[in-house]
Amino acid sequence: MMNRTDARRLVRSRGFGQGARTSGAALISVLGWRQIGQTLQLSPRELDVARGVFDNLTESALAAELRVAPHTIHSHMNRAFL
Repeated sequence: MMNRTDARRLVRSRGFGQGARTSGAALISVLGWRQIGQTLQLSPRELDVARGVFDNLTESALAAELRVAPHTIHSHMNRAFL
């Protein structure tokens, strides 16, 4: 099982998916995302935000995709990554 620091580092490294436009989040298995969520004690919605960050989406684009206010995305990001 990965520790909190390793999980945060993995999610923050979101440089995947550039060029071929492959989803960065798709590079991690469902089980891997579940483990990241458990390690960082993220809610399901916060995990959705982490996946969007990994896909290199902006706060505005992610807010539109999840149908929430950009401020909500910002709050989730602060909780997950700080």
